[in-house]
Amino acid sequence: MLSRLLTLALVLGVAYFLLTQAGPLIQKQFGGRASSVDVDASSEDGRCIELAFQANDRLNRVARQYGQPPVDVDAWSDAQWEIDSEIQTAESACFCSAEACRSASEALSEMRNLVSNLDGMVRGTSPGFANPANQQERIYDLLNRARSAAGY
Repeated sequence: MLSRLLTLALVLGVAYFLLTQAGPLIQKQFGGRASSVDVDASSEDGRCIELAFQANDRLNRVARQYGQPPVDVDAWSDAQWEIDSEIQTAESACFCSAEACRSASEALSEMRNLVSNLDGMVRGTSPGFANPANQQERIYDLLNRARSAAGY
């Protein structure tokens, strides 16, 4: 029992470090916060990319806010619902057949996985350790690939 508690404490400590220190470092390394300002939101793929970037921005803010113990699980549940709604809105806009939409859809799927992993860490039900920084890096790569495929 004690070893499980120590393992959980270690996992939460590493997750806390990754969310608070590694996330901002990765953002700086990849040119700061990815921005969708230069996307034509009136086009089908542009709207998809815009909404995907917005969902990712929200996810990053919430992860930083709830990545530090103690966490109010009820407040986390509300924030998780908002993130899920924003991801769903973006997914609804990403049904076009363009390569940009496919990359953005893949990024949105990765965001769902990250939210699920964060939920497990917050609630203490996570069966294993997932590296949020690696997941976020993959999301940025996919979003940047989507933006490039759309010609932005």
